[in-house]
Amino acid sequence: MSCLQVGSVGKSLIKAGAGDDFKSVSKTLGFSCVGRFIGAGSPRKKPDGKPCNWSLGGLLHLHELEVIDEEGNVHMVFEPATAEQAQALAKQNA
Repeated sequence: MSCLQVGSVGKSLIKAGAGDDFKSVSKTLGFSCVGRFIGAGSPRKKPDGKPCNWSLGGLLHLHELEVIDEEGNVHMVFEPATAEQAQALAKQNA
């Protein structure tokens, strides 16, 4: 997922300390920039691709994508990374 504030594609949330396994990070996946878990600061005025501490849980609803689960609950999420971004991230995490 790509943070809508800075354009960063988060490294593994597990590697960042957000949880021990996929189940434990699933609540933050696509909802919080990975920077929240590595001590990053606020988003910069101009997106620079570096992590920030942004989350979709605040007062500003700037997201463009929502996922509706099987129970009808609406979840705000970051947009998916591009194929190129995903491939670059996979190489970093290999």
